[in-house]
Order: sequence, then C-alpha cells, then structure tokens
Amino acid sequence: MTLGRTNAAWTWERVWSETWNLFKFGIVGITSLGINVGAYAVLSRVLWVHGPKTLEAVMAVFISAIFNFLMHYHWTFRARGFGVAMMFRYAAVVLIGTGLHGGFFYLGHEVFGLYDFAVLVGSAFIVAIATYLLHRWFTFRYHYADRMPPSGPVPHSQMTQVGE
Repeated sequence: MTLGRTNAAWTWERVWSETWNLFKFGIVGITSLGINVGAYAVLSRVLWVHGPKTLEAVMAVFISAIFNFLMHYHWTFRARGFGVAMMFRYAAVVLIGTGLHGGFFYLGHEVFGLYDFAVLVGSAFIVAIATYLLHRWFTFRYHYADRMPPSGPVPHSQMTQVGE
C-alpha cells in the first residue's frame, strides 16, 4: 500500500509512528481542552460575567492555542524548520478550528439552548478530528518523496518537512 502520490510505503513502523502521534495529539488536546475550559470558566464566571458567551468561548480557544502550538511543535509532530510559513499554516488551522468551534457553540448554546459547558466540550471533540488532520498534513507536514532512497521507505522519524 502506498501513500498517494508520494510513493511512501506504509510499514508497521510507520503505522506505529502515526498511531503514537495520534495518541500524543490526544494528550495535548485533552490538556488544551482543560486550559480552554479553565480560561472560559474564568472569563465567563469571574472576569466578564455578563459578557457574550460565544465571544468568551472563542477567546478561550485562542488562549489554549498558544499551549497547543508549542506542544504539537515540540512533542506531537517533532517539527523541524520552524519558520514564518509554519506559523501562517498554524494560524490558518486555528482560525478554521475556532470558526468551527464558535459555530458549533453558537448553534448548541444560543440557538438550541444547551448547557454551555456541555457544548464547549462536545464541540471540542468534533473540532479535534478536523484539526488533527489539518495539522498533520498541512501545518507540520512531511515531504516523503524527497527522502525516498532506492532501497525503500525511510523511517517516519527521519522524514523532513516541506517549505521550511
């Protein structure tokens, strides 16, 4: 089995590496969710009690995004070649995720009247799937074809990044 146009074989090592990345993404995501919920609780229950809940939810996402980027960059994807292009890609994914999160929150809480913390947590899990895929293949993407030796695929841990 090959990976699309890059011709990189899916070895057991590669499958394990992707599974491990997904696990690390989940750990970072759960921790980020804790930071997100904590920031939302402080904003909506202490600092800005009568503020618009959707805006507070979006602000909490941005607060947790800083932690999220640092952990994914250094631990989940072990990215190399930090640069402006990577920051723009990350910002684009955060904006997409924030838009999805804000939209789900607005629909769940404002339109359907569901409990705000339930909507906050539920939408986070839905958005996590989209952001994992976007970060894996867009923000912290690897270029497999440039590293393919004549003897076969290079272990996932030795791949390099594109555009950095």
